[in-house]
Amino acid sequence: AGPRVAGAIASFVEEMREGWHFLRGEVALFQNTLVSVMAQLSIGATLALMVVYAERTLSGERIPYPESYAVIEAAIGVGNLVGGFVVGAIGARLRKGWLVISGFAVMGVATIVLGLTSNEFLAVGAAMVIGVFNLVYVIPSQTLFAERTPEGMMGRVVAIRSSIVMGALTGAMAISSGLADHVDAGLIIASTGVLTVISAGIAAMLPAVRDV
Repeated sequence: AGPRVAGAIASFVEEMREGWHFLRGEVALFQNTLVSVMAQLSIGATLALMVVYAERTLSGERIPYPESYAVIEAAIGVGNLVGGFVVGAIGARLRKGWLVISGFAVMGVATIVLGLTSNEFLAVGAAMVIGVFNLVYVIPSQTLFAERTPEGMMGRVVAIRSSIVMGALTGAMAISSGLADHVDAGLIIASTGVLTVISAGIAAMLPAVRDV
């Protein structure tokens, strides 16, 4: 069994290396990945801190905790559903680059609003906007990878991209969780929303991201 396991590990590492080399050589895909890493830090913070945010930051006057947590999470899910339908219906007629940029920008602003408000109704509205515009940049990004990655390389390229992006998201979860013992959870969420808005500005200045 030992040689077989060693061979499988070596094969896996080689395929990941091939995916990295292809991703690094495709400017549009590589820059999209780097910008997405920065943009999705807010997703990690929101995932990690939503329970704490609902309990400690929201007032509880309109929707008490823990119902407020459930409603906000549901709003994000409904937003994802709506965003998927909208992008599916009209996305093919729009530039993928500007969809990605607008998705980053609006989701970032909504994350800032979510983090800074103590009003449950406003938080639910912001959460739904986050859900919608998360799909506004996720779908065109995935489409871009499907269009530019040759047959036989898709699994390797998407795997290395996912490892990078989800690794950053997981790191954001860990850091924000540690900070929540010392800083208000809403302020942490809002701060990561600022990073998402900044990533939209960076994406708008990169022709390889903007003009696809």
